[in-house]
Amino acid sequence: MQETQLHIHWDGTAPGLAEHRLSLDAFGPALTALLAAVRRIASGLVRDASDDPNYGRKGGRLAERARLLDLELTTIGEGSLELGAVCRMRVEPGANMPLLEDLPERATRRLLTAIEAEGRGRAENALVRRYLSRLPSGIHGQRYELRRNGAILHEVSLGTMKLPELPPAAPALLEVKGAIVGLGFEFDAPEVRISADERKYSCTATMEQVERAIELRQEPVRAMILRSGRALKLLWIRPMRESFTFADPRARKEYLLSHWEELLKRLAQ
Repeated sequence: MQETQLHIHWDGTAPGLAEHRLSLDAFGPALTALLAAVRRIASGLVRDASDDPNYGRKGGRLAERARLLDLELTTIGEGSLELGAVCRMRVEPGANMPLLEDLPERATRRLLTAIEAEGRGRAENALVRRYLSRLPSGIHGQRYELRRNGAILHEVSLGTMKLPELPPAAPALLEVKGAIVGLGFEFDAPEVRISADERKYSCTATMEQVERAIELRQEPVRAMILRSGRALKLLWIRPMRESFTFADPRARKEYLLSHWEELLKRLAQ
């Protein structure tokens, strides 16, 4: 099977470029993000090709297959810095994965399309945007080539980038049901860690909430979390065995008007 080759050319004054060398300190975070982006794209391609719409959405086989995809550095060429890599699947000998046979080429082609869009200010892929944002300062030009057997299949060139500026996500409430898996006791940063729905939530908390979590660490819990960007704040935590119901919409409205009427009037002006 012919190899899928990715060639990257960076031009500018970033560390190491003038000497045609790859600085791991300067480019390491970006290269890690690049691999994560191509694996995420590959995951989406496999999921879309699957008959099961829920296949892999919570990890499992799909996540494992995506991790089979790797970028192997092969050459550092002339110019400011030209990097050659092979995108390949690390499949064990004898394994039969026909669905993934052309995945390296398809994922790399989609990667370059997303790089061009993000570099020109059009939001398309958050992980690709993360890769571009982690490139060191001083890069004035970039060129990406997808090759197979020496032939260029897809090419993207960027000058000065203008990454998309997305508005921050509005704060949201998350109700989770799970178990307490960790606590933080630092005086200025107490924390409660909850495992729920195959995820872990590390929430800032008050010391009173940490003490309450200690009491509940041996039983299932229900918690309300305020998410603002990547920050999580614990609002309350209680045992699953404790039944409760939310107030109906009319009661909530009456409560808001009785406690926050003046503030609501000011906000409405």
